[in-house]
Amino acid sequence: MFETAEIGQRVGKKEFKTRLPALREALLMAQVQIREAGIPVLILFAGVDGAGKGGVTNKLNEWLDPRYM
Repeated sequence: MFETAEIGQRVGKKEFKTRLPALREALLMAQVQIREAGIPVLILFAGVDGAGKGGVTNKLNEWLDPRYM
């Protein structure tokens, strides 16, 4: 099943920095739960050049546990 996420909302930098630690922890917990459940996941990014696909990919690689990638 393919799902798409259309993000039409923006979060200010100050609010993002405040929420960042909790978001990172939630992402790691989700990764562990998905791994333990044995659910394969494939994430596809699409967009025009300069849209931020590479930056998002780099952040995910930085934040996620490499043992489960």
